[in-house]
Amino acid sequence: MNRILFFATLCGLTFCAAAQLQQPAFKAGERVLLEVLAKPDSPLDDKVTACQELGHQGTAEAVAPLAALLKDDTPPALFHAARYGLENIPDPAVDAAFLNAAKQLKGRALIGVLQSLGNRRAPAALSVLTTNASATDEGIASAAALALGKFGTKEAAFALKPLIEKNASAAEAYLACAGTLRDPVMAEELTLAKNIPQPVKLAALHELLLTFPEKAAAERWASAIRSDDKGTVDIALRTASELPQSKRFGKVFADALESLPSVRSRLCAVAAERKEPAIAD
Repeated sequence: MNRILFFATLCGLTFCAAAQLQQPAFKAGERVLLEVLAKPDSPLDDKVTACQELGHQGTAEAVAPLAALLKDDTPPALFHAARYGLENIPDPAVDAAFLNAAKQLKGRALIGVLQSLGNRRAPAALSVLTTNASATDEGIASAAALALGKFGTKEAAFALKPLIEKNASAAEAYLACAGTLRDPVMAEELTLAKNIPQPVKLAALHELLLTFPEKAAAERWASAIRSDDKGTVDIALRTASELPQSKRFGKVFADALESLPSVRSRLCAVAAERKEPAIAD
């Protein structure tokens, strides 16, 4: 065997051996994965992989070992792998584990757990998330608020409402609830509130135009298209293609086309997309 062939063969054998060592970590059953976590001398990478894999096949038996890793002094990679593993196990004990961890953790570790509570959307988490949404730490408050937004319930919206002018994330989360609930009144509250980020206000305007009763939506659209704010006008034009066909909407579109030459070309494009007879004629 010449030297080049020998070297290639040796490299191939080495690669195969390495692959064989790595494969069991991905193919192992829950018992083996938990053994990896239990051994103090298991490499960190193996523990991280075990946590991740337990997220796919873990049962109630895996909850306690994974929850034990939700500590401030756990290496970040392992902490978040354990959080991921727990988050994906469909067992009620997971919610209790996260709630217990939220009471003990701080900083970035707490932020991660709050995110998981939002992803799980367990009703029992509403109290903890509401408390943390008012935290003095901006990162924690934002994480808790955004987690509440994922619930999309009236209870979550009630918790967020007092915070929408204090925390940009709370305003964003409140809008998410408004969208889930299809509540135009909540969306309008955001358009009228002070200290709300402009992108959230514009998104709220879009939401209320689509959810208001037809008469109110047509009146609000007519007002928005005449606004001095370019962003508001853009939202009105973008939303026009999504509004239902009706004589009332056709009339406000036609009125805007006649009286607002600055938006005529864009409104004509919208009319063509809608096949709006009141404008097309």
